[in-house]
Amino acid sequence: MPFTAKDWQDSPSTTSPITAAALEDLETRVTDYAEDVKTYYSFKQFSNVTFDGTTDVAPAINAALTSIRDADVNNGGILVLPAGDAYLSEPIVLQNLTGIRGQGMHSTNLTLANAVNDDVIKNYVSSNGTEANAFYCSVFDLFIDGNKAKLARDMSRGNGETLDALAKVVGVADADKAHFFHTAKQNFDRIFPTDQADTQAVVDGLKQVVAADVIVMPRSCSCAIQSIVAAPSCTSPILWVRPV
Repeated sequence: MPFTAKDWQDSPSTTSPITAAALEDLETRVTDYAEDVKTYYSFKQFSNVTFDGTTDVAPAINAALTSIRDADVNNGGILVLPAGDAYLSEPIVLQNLTGIRGQGMHSTNLTLANAVNDDVIKNYVSSNGTEANAFYCSVFDLFIDGNKAKLARDMSRGNGETLDALAKVVGVADADKAHFFHTAKQNFDRIFPTDQADTQAVVDGLKQVVAADVIVMPRSCSCAIQSIVAAPSCTSPILWVRPV
């Protein structure tokens, strides 16, 4: 019995034997698709800097992204970061058609130094302001820890943009925000035990305050409480319950 396949049309409604024309059309489609697929580059191709949580990796990441852009200005590529803690002294700047990809949100962590009052990731803008912002940029599979210093400032005074964002991340209802802000301010020293408290220490302190205040937080698919210093990627609703 002769082999048959769908006709190579955008909306096939019939079947027909494979012909030379059909194979040529298929080859063209596959070639066009392959040209649109991003090339992946390992960070190790550009640098031996380690993601150990103390070594500044921002310059190496930015240099690699620039190299990827320059290597193929029409397609760009994705920089694949290793697992570990990436300590950043400056923002990561995404170039046109570039992106970064980690090894998973629990494996690759981007941590902006506390003294840096800036974004963790931003897109490229020319120094003279004449070029357009970078386009078709992407970020995948990593955890961003960047607003700890801002959160500490806002929590110490009981209001502010990052504290409001935290309330949204963990699902605090609008009617309960005033209570949440007051509780956070009153327990600031427990949540931020030192000026150099890392993310885990802040998370542990917040959990202790939550438990003491009888606030119940069910589990979420992206560990939202761990994302208090970043935008969560996939967070289930979280319930805050006042004492009865």
